[in-house]
Amino acid sequence: MITSYRVIALFIVSIFIHWHGFAQTHCTFDAEVKRIYSEIVNLDLDLARNELGQKESKHNKAYILLENEIDFYQLFVYDQKTDFQNLKSNKNKRIDEIEDSDLPLEWKRFLKAEILLQWTLIYLKQDEELKAFQSIRESVQLLEENVDQYPKFMYSYKSLGILHSLLSTIPESLQWAARLLGLSGNLQAGKNELQKFIQFAESGQDLFTNEANAAMSFIYCYLDNKPEQAYSYWIQKMGIQDPNALQVFVQCKIANKAGYNDAAINALQSLDQTQRDKLPYLYFLMGLTGLQKLELKSDSYFLKFLQLYKGSSYIKEAYQKLAWIALLKGEEGLYHLYISNCLTKGNALTDEDRQAQQEALSNKIPDVTLLKARLLFDGGYADRAYEILSSQKDYYYANAGKKLECAYRLGRICQLKKQFVNALQYYNDALVFDPQMSSYMTCNALLQCGIIYESQNKKQESAGYYQQVLKTNPDQYKRSIHQKAKAGLARLKG
Repeated sequence: MITSYRVIALFIVSIFIHWHGFAQTHCTFDAEVKRIYSEIVNLDLDLARNELGQKESKHNKAYILLENEIDFYQLFVYDQKTDFQNLKSNKNKRIDEIEDSDLPLEWKRFLKAEILLQWTLIYLKQDEELKAFQSIRESVQLLEENVDQYPKFMYSYKSLGILHSLLSTIPESLQWAARLLGLSGNLQAGKNELQKFIQFAESGQDLFTNEANAAMSFIYCYLDNKPEQAYSYWIQKMGIQDPNALQVFVQCKIANKAGYNDAAINALQSLDQTQRDKLPYLYFLMGLTGLQKLELKSDSYFLKFLQLYKGSSYIKEAYQKLAWIALLKGEEGLYHLYISNCLTKGNALTDEDRQAQQEALSNKIPDVTLLKARLLFDGGYADRAYEILSSQKDYYYANAGKKLECAYRLGRICQLKKQFVNALQYYNDALVFDPQMSSYMTCNALLQCGIIYESQNKKQESAGYYQQVLKTNPDQYKRSIHQKAKAGLARLKG
């Protein structure tokens, strides 16, 4: 009898020890975690930070990931250099805490990889490319080891799918770093991995469902070069949810890429001012979508953006857009005032900011008709753009300084109208007008020829144009154009 009591006592103690160990270290995306995560993606960062700070116990290591999510959005959305200096040490502290825990190995690897991936994006935004590549390498290694050893652990496939997709399109200028670190990817494999996670996530209303769907939408849009499909996918997946600022940002970017400018305007206007104020870049997008419809009152949105946003990116581009609006209004003096700010305000890390700075340095005032055609094309208003520009083709073709841009713009417009024979002819004119292929317009003309032939399933011709693109050294947008050519070659191989 005594022996049986001892057995029962030991059994109870073992259960207690097991339960106590679980309480000390586990990772569970429970209702409390989901609630705080929802606050984070709703950009209520102070509220989420305060709630995490009040936790008496953080046995659930999912809270470490939530803390890093807060830092990520703080740095990525608001882009303050002082915040970066204050928060950057948190990355290693959190990774060490995860490593020192007795979490199962697959959870350790996943949580560390997520933190590393988020800091990769922060490093890129801070122009620290080497640290970004080091974080990518470590993240990929952790996730690939997880997939090899724990193939049924579904969370590995989310970020690994994203990384494998992106790594398939590393621009030529960064290939040296990728080779040095042993990084490579495959677009189709990456999409398959991400889709595998999405199927798992949607079956159980997982924490990361919307994040994974946003990632897939961006892959369809920017890597597969199928923005219309990406927009349909996003709308289908988001259904009738009440959108928050980040969701509208995703929807607007994809709609804009697809040429659905009115849809982007509607999405932006669906938010109240409180939501927009959380993400000041939305005011920039309101200005841009209005400008692409030639609504000149959109200058008020760019000014609102500059008033609220305390970061350094997009500042030069905002002043450039204000300068364009002034020019379209016939206020040349105000144009010069705004464009001069592109030399002294903000940084030049994005392609668009660099282009704005280059315009200011060139001292060349844009041609109003060509500018209108460009803006209307960007908004998807192909018929209006063609009507404005085609009637003046002969005039521009007789002008040595403007014929290249005219040919390029007409090619883009005809491509949007699906008049591919005419588009290819105009792109060929652009190549004739710039045989050295020094302009980004000529290089992008090559890229668009590749895209047209790819859409017609003429793979050999398409690959030839993509390969030509990678041999060019354009004056602007080199990294972006080369990455798109790499994505095209990756699609053809897939």
